[in-house]
Amino acid sequence: MKYDSKDSRTDMYNPNFSPTVSSQGINESSNFMKNLPKWVEFVSWARWYPDLFYDLITPETGSIYIDLDERIFLRATARFLSSYGVFPRGFGKCQNMETLIYTSSGIKEMGEYFNYQKDNKETFKSCDIELLNRYGELETSNIGVYSGYLPTKVITTEEGYEVENTLNHPMLAISDDGIIDWKLSEDINIGDYVLINRNNNIWGTNVKLNIDYDKLNNVKHINTCNIVETLDEDFALIMGYLIGDGCITRDDRIVLTNIDEDIINNYTNFIRNRLNINVIHRGIDYYIYGKYCREYFRQIGFDMCNAHNKVVPKCIMEAPKSIVSNFIKGLFDTDGGLSNSYIEYCTASKKLSKQVQVILLNFGIISTRTKKYNKKFKSYSYRICIFGKHMNIYLKEIGFSCQRKQDKLITLYDKKRNTNKDVIPNQKNKIELFYKDIKKYNTYVYDRIYHILKGNNELTYEKLDYLMSLNKSELCSNFEELKYIYNSNYFYSKVKTIEDSNNHVCDLQTNETHSFVSNGFVSHNTLLEVMSMYHGAIFYPDINNAMSAQTKENAAKLLSEKHREVLKYYPLMANEIQKSSFVKDTAEVLFTSGGKVDILANHQNTKGARRHTLNIEESALLNNALFEDWVLTVPLYSNVY
Repeated sequence: MKYDSKDSRTDMYNPNFSPTVSSQGINESSNFMKNLPKWVEFVSWARWYPDLFYDLITPETGSIYIDLDERIFLRATARFLSSYGVFPRGFGKCQNMETLIYTSSGIKEMGEYFNYQKDNKETFKSCDIELLNRYGELETSNIGVYSGYLPTKVITTEEGYEVENTLNHPMLAISDDGIIDWKLSEDINIGDYVLINRNNNIWGTNVKLNIDYDKLNNVKHINTCNIVETLDEDFALIMGYLIGDGCITRDDRIVLTNIDEDIINNYTNFIRNRLNINVIHRGIDYYIYGKYCREYFRQIGFDMCNAHNKVVPKCIMEAPKSIVSNFIKGLFDTDGGLSNSYIEYCTASKKLSKQVQVILLNFGIISTRTKKYNKKFKSYSYRICIFGKHMNIYLKEIGFSCQRKQDKLITLYDKKRNTNKDVIPNQKNKIELFYKDIKKYNTYVYDRIYHILKGNNELTYEKLDYLMSLNKSELCSNFEELKYIYNSNYFYSKVKTIEDSNNHVCDLQTNETHSFVSNGFVSHNTLLEVMSMYHGAIFYPDINNAMSAQTKENAAKLLSEKHREVLKYYPLMANEIQKSSFVKDTAEVLFTSGGKVDILANHQNTKGARRHTLNIEESALLNNALFEDWVLTVPLYSNVY
């Protein structure tokens, strides 16, 4: 019989498939027949272990890391024609709306890109944002999704860094054996070390203040003021003073309360000379009056609020580094101070304290953020402290305009301080192996690291720098791993509390490293749902798979972006694709096997649309009526994720 028989070409174990039968010059002595069993064995193996197949075709550059839960996901979708799971996109990778990210336009809240949506309806957005990734580089994100109101974990570290994630949101952490790896938020435990990225230094470029002159001119007023349309360092300093010691609760006045002569001089000179407003002095209070002036300040970020609701003005968050530096200087001049061992800043506003900590991180400054209950006022206050070598960074990058504070900080510069907080945990085993090699080429090494070898102390960056600089260190065990850790320069922050919560959440997808920095933490996203469908289309001829979302346009955009990513990281996959087409609300990928991947919308019009597998985005948001009325009516098999 011929080997291209329809009954035999897909199953070498069919009784009619006999390698001893000659056809078209092919016989059992040919290379084809000798290697055919190996090929069939390989294909069977690749079907059964899709995750290992992706490992096998990983190029020298690119690819993604597939974790254990993701491997299980891929294997389940490859092995079972009918299965059911409920996973939001990227296995649930979403964060709350107030999460701060570093972008080319400054520090932004993720919710800004979704208009702080709260209607609990999944919304897919096209966007063009340059985000900071785990390597301290800007990376483009052009996909965003609002996922609704979902269960979350609020994770807070000993230093007060806080992030709120959906349960399956991956974060970069360090394991007990010292390996840096991704860990799902629901698997993070108190005492774990998570990674804080301080290789940031990403700032905005905007200095234009957006003024609505129509609203200004509609204000009933007697007194007017000069309108400053461009933000500069001097104005940023004044803004820092007012967020720190200003009273902005009234619609007809602003009051600064302070006793430091240099602060008062800076403030009154700017208000009088730049804004042309009279400053009225009453004791330690300095008043400026006028609804016109107050409306101007409201428009640039000073809403009427008490101390508990103050925030960093948006114009500051989007500004260049020197302007942000002067704003922080003004804050610490007024509500800050220093002792012989730390710099501190206090505020009644929780949000402001979190913003300041993230801004300091952009300068490379690690700080601690703690809260304390005030019995008298029955409320919390928040305290940010800067210790050790980070005091030197603060002096270099920010400093004080209040001369008495600046003078004291200068006297503390480069003072030898304890560095025990800035440690690289769980490296004892690596250092032991490294030491066995390095002692062959260097003497007296043991005296410098014996506390680490004994397990009494954790490795510090100073000790790691010493080890990396030793003669022939590059020949020693674990050199490359230790070098990577050193160059990454992460801060390892121990988890202190974990709280269950619920919140409106959203996600941004990066295209290169699948990582971005949020509130200082390193976050991760994946593309496994599309990879699993492509795998099925390659290894199961004539299969018909579909990606589904709330609208066909959303599904088409999602599949289009994920398609490009799959081919970017696994270029050999292009050889399996015969044709791909993506237009507004349609998308279709045809494979050489005869398999197909296309899209569906989550509505009743999809009834009867036959598919072998169905991949539903954000299926956790489907109500039972829609599931029974739509999902169950899509024949033949429903492999729902």
